[in-house]
Amino acid sequence: SAHHGSAPPHPVRPDPPPPYTQRVSTPRRAATPVQALVTAETENRLLVVDLPSGRVAGRISLPSDPEDVAASPSDGVVVVTSAAAGQVTLLEGTPLRAVKIIGGFGAPHIVEIAPGGGYAYVTDDAHGTVTVIDLAERRVTSTIPVGASAHHLCFDVKDQNAWVALGESARMLVLLSTQDLGHP
Repeated sequence: SAHHGSAPPHPVRPDPPPPYTQRVSTPRRAATPVQALVTAETENRLLVVDLPSGRVAGRISLPSDPEDVAASPSDGVVVVTSAAAGQVTLLEGTPLRAVKIIGGFGAPHIVEIAPGGGYAYVTDDAHGTVTVIDLAERRVTSTIPVGASAHHLCFDVKDQNAWVALGESARMLVLLSTQDLGHP
């Protein structure tokens, strides 16, 4: 005869204990404030503005008529052109302070940081040139004649070129090879 009933019980093993863990707390760092740099042409200053509040956190005196500003995060350098003064100012540090003023420009207009940092390129409307500044050495490495009214500038990283527009509504563009960023 068949035995009906419940099957013999299987031994029950307890779940293994969880692995040993310990909570480690790490000190929280204060968040780095997000800031914007704004040229105040009529005040001859660079304003450091906290975002998103819009509070002015700093005012830095500059040569007359500061127009354009570019920052190189990799170098920690800020570059400002001052057209009426014919000068370019390099700033560094926290808080920002002027570390070098480079003269000899006719009307420096646009400044762009080269891909990867290291160099700033500045167009000079009056002289029709592009000047390259080595940010680490704080010196001009080259000045290239490109044509009257050298104005806007942008980099083509893929093809290692810089494009320069001659005039605000340019009908002519100049192409510079940037394979050697210090000497296009």
